[in-house]
Amino acid sequence: MDEINQKKGCYNENNISFEVHYFLVRIVGGKRKIQDPDNLIYDIAWKNIDDLKKIDLSFPEDRGFLISYMKNDPY
Repeated sequence: MDEINQKKGCYNENNISFEVHYFLVRIVGGKRKIQDPDNLIYDIAWKNIDDLKKIDLSFPEDRGFLISYMKNDPY
């Protein structure tokens, strides 16, 4: 598992700071299952670049980073 991006910030209107880490992972077995005690994950799905350009994201500012990473992904 490799960390591929990290972002930190603060939502000024609520004075809430955040830190988000993105990881490259490989499925090596088992079943696809959401394990999220905070209930922030709504779906697990593989998306290609064309899909990523069209879907609504909870954090649309991440779209550019994700597309750029996918274009340069050595895997």
